[in-house]
Amino acid sequence: MNKSSPFYQNPALWLIVLVPALAIVVGVGMLVVSIYSFDGLVVDDYYKKGKEINVTLERDKFASKYALFAELDLDQDNATVSMKLSADKGFQAPDKINLQLLHRTLSGKDLLIELNRQSDLIYKGEMPKLSNSRWLIELGTSEWRLTGGVVWPVETSFELESQR
Repeated sequence: MNKSSPFYQNPALWLIVLVPALAIVVGVGMLVVSIYSFDGLVVDDYYKKGKEINVTLERDKFASKYALFAELDLDQDNATVSMKLSADKGFQAPDKINLQLLHRTLSGKDLLIELNRQSDLIYKGEMPKLSNSRWLIELGTSEWRLTGGVVWPVETSFELESQR
């Protein structure tokens, strides 16, 4: 009579059991990560967004026509955004300008700051708390825009210039 060892001491059994069990654990882990880290749809209507490129190009041309130039200062301590705008003659300065801070990867962190005119071409707004990251900047109205980027908190002052 051969005395056999218990089944759990057989290495082939553990190989057969552990590989599928590991696949199930990794699969459940990936499911949990995908549920809790939903990053959203990039663009909902691709065709409509494609048609809007012409409006965007017109806004850039308008900014170039008046040689728009903006100097911005982000002051986290006083929670303010200050901006000095300069332009060629004939430019009508609006009462309000939108400053969008667009996060490079997470659209949920995008911010919109409304800058109100203080004097001729000086604007101020309230500065929200920013996370340390690279931010895309879009400054403008429905007629024109200036774009650029900033690395927060390394850069607190920066300039935006129209494309020539």
